[in-house]
Amino acid sequence: MPAAHNAASQQHQVVWKQPLQRRQGARGTKQRASNEQLPKVERERRCASDDAVGRMFQLLDRDRDGFLSRSEYKAFCLRTESRDLDDARWAAHCGPDGLRVADPSAGISRAEFDQLFTSRSFPRHFNKAEQDLDTLQGGSVRRSQQRHS
Repeated sequence: MPAAHNAASQQHQVVWKQPLQRRQGARGTKQRASNEQLPKVERERRCASDDAVGRMFQLLDRDRDGFLSRSEYKAFCLRTESRDLDDARWAAHCGPDGLRVADPSAGISRAEFDQLFTSRSFPRHFNKAEQDLDTLQGGSVRRSQQRHS
C-alpha cells in the first residue's frame, strides 16, 4: 500500500509540474542554465556580458541607490536607442509586457535591468551588453581598438 501511494504521489507531482513548465516556456521565463552546464566559450561570453551590464548599471545609477530612476533610465534610452522616454514608454517598459518592475516609483533594479540583455523579449538589447556599454562610454572601446590596429 505505501508503494502504491508513493507511485500515485509521484505521478501527481509530474502532472502538476508539466503545465507549469509549458506555461513558463511559452512566456520565455525559463531559468538560464547555470554556468557549470555551459560550454567554456559560452561561460566566458556570459561572464563578459554580466560584467558589461554591471558596469552600465554603475554608470547609469548616478545617485547610487541601487535602482535606475526614470531620468537615469531615460539617459540609457537616449544614448542606446536615440529615443526619448515619455510617460507611455516608461509605463510599457515597467509593465507586465516589459521588465515587470516591482515598484516603478523606486526605479529599475539591477536584476530587472539584466532582463534587457538576457531575454529575447528585448531584441534591441538581447546579447548586446558590450555594444551598449561601448555606446554609453561614447565609443571609447571602439576608438581605442582602432588606434591599436
